Amino acid sequence: MAVTVTTEDRTTKVELAAGDVSAPVMLSGDAVVAVTPGVGGSMGVLATWSTPTDVSAGNARWHYWNAGQVSAKTTQTLLKATAVGVAEIRW
Repeated sequence: MAVTVTTEDRTTKVELAAGDVSAPVMLSGDAVVAVTPGVGGSMGVLATWSTPTDVSAGNARWHYWNAGQVSAKTTQTLLKATAVGVAEIRW
């Protein structure tokens, strides 16, 4: 399954299959990030506060969110992050 990104109103949804990694999703200001792993799966989220130029050039410094690797629906607010991405999905 390919990575699918859809945006509606102010919500961006990223859907991906096990083993896929999302490209960075650029943010503008604070963001509420929610992940819902599939049955038996887990996922992690990376966030960066690097400049948009560094993100685009692949030079951003990425940090795992505080929730770590999760196996249930998890929501966290990220203040002033430049971009986020789903780091990994495991089954």
